This record gives sequence, C-alpha cells and structure tokens, in this order.
Amino acid sequence: MEPFTVEAIAATVTALISGAAGEAGKSTWTGLKTFVTTRWGRDSAPAAALTAAEETPNDPAATRALAGLLHDAADREPEAAAWLSRWLDQAGTVANASGAAHNTIAGTANVRTAIQGYQFNGDINLS
Repeated sequence: MEPFTVEAIAATVTALISGAAGEAGKSTWTGLKTFVTTRWGRDSAPAAALTAAEETPNDPAATRALAGLLHDAADREPEAAAWLSRWLDQAGTVANASGAAHNTIAGTANVRTAIQGYQFNGDINLS
C-alpha cells in the first residue's frame, strides 16, 4: 500500500468539494461520507469535520482538519488505511480528469529543483 500524506488527502478533498470534478466527484465524495459515517458514526469527529469541509469548501483549515483526522485514523486502523488508500487512488483519478493537478514530493526526497504541473506546452529551460 502506497503511503499518503495529509496534504494529498486535503488536495483531493478540495478538488471534490469545490465541484471541479463534476458528477463523478460528487459520487466519489458520497463514497467518503458513507465510509466515515459507517465506520465512525454520524456524531464522530471525522463526520463533523467532513460536514464542516463540505459546508465551507473555500476554507483550507476545514479541509486540512478533515484530512488530518482521516490520516490519523489511517495510522491507527489498518483497515481504514487500506480503504482510504483505494479511495485516494480513485478520487485522484476523478479529480485529475477535470484538469486539476495533484503533485506531491514526500518522504525522504532530496530535491534541488522541482517543477510541478499538469500539462506543459513548449520547452522548459532551467539554465
């Protein structure tokens, strides 16, 4: 299973709740809502964070709070980690289909120069 970061979760959630991913994004978001409420209950901290993020889609703090709770839960619960990893793979595909970019440099990467983006046209010269 590929490790994931709070930032990756937050970026994916942001793309879905902003509406950028269209109907497929709504369906993917509903999948996360169902998982959260089934696993931890409607009155749980993750469910409350999910509602807050959904109600304030332009608030990065709300999105990051949700992402942090999901990441923490995945650290504690291997089954939640496996589900979230599969969901992120699917959700990332849906979110990126809209033209959004999601790039992550993580772990022990030793990066001097990084150019991240979705679609480049023409040359890139770093001299």
